[in-house]
Amino acid sequence: MNHDIYHKILTILKNLWHTNPTFFSTIFAAIIAAAIAIISIRKQRQTSKEKNSLDFESSYKRSDKVEEAWQVLLNVLKVRKTIPLEMWGRDEVRQTKEARALMTVFNEWERCANAIKNGLYDELFLYKVFGSTVIFLAKEFEPYLTARRSVNIKFYGNFCWLAEKWMIKRSWENADGNLVLPYNLPFTPKLAIPVKSNSKTHNAKAVTFILDTKAKIK
Repeated sequence: MNHDIYHKILTILKNLWHTNPTFFSTIFAAIIAAAIAIISIRKQRQTSKEKNSLDFESSYKRSDKVEEAWQVLLNVLKVRKTIPLEMWGRDEVRQTKEARALMTVFNEWERCANAIKNGLYDELFLYKVFGSTVIFLAKEFEPYLTARRSVNIKFYGNFCWLAEKWMIKRSWENADGNLVLPYNLPFTPKLAIPVKSNSKTHNAKAVTFILDTKAKIK
């Protein structure tokens, strides 16, 4: 039966060659045109990703708001033994200068991570420029991230995905033995996973603790 099908196809092709000799050249030209179109689309997408990444780099580095927020973040790190970082992640203190500064920086990176995850930014380019920054934020401020994600597990989910991915990549580059994850491979980040607490008074005391401690520092 397979031989019959093969024979019929061969007969059809022979008839096409005799009756319409331009058929094969037309098909060949169409295949080449399609291949060129696909390559062009991919090139345009890559160019768009690179432009978007450059725009993000420029806006991030030139943002006065981000620069001011970073200064506050560094001050928050200096007093973390007095005021634990997780305190700034409580909803009750989200209107303080420190909490707003943290949200400014991490919201920027959440937006960037979401764009990378959806293929809108060039991940490799941004890793080369900001890899150390993202890893620093993830490691130093994990208690803050955990506190925010205990309010809502979706908070900074994209940032945690990106930060852990880049930490694994950096670990491999430093020959620590961890495997590199292929681009966009789905995985569940373990960074800043909140632990349920049975304390009902912890949140209520957060504001009082922070305000009293800040007053003592001043």
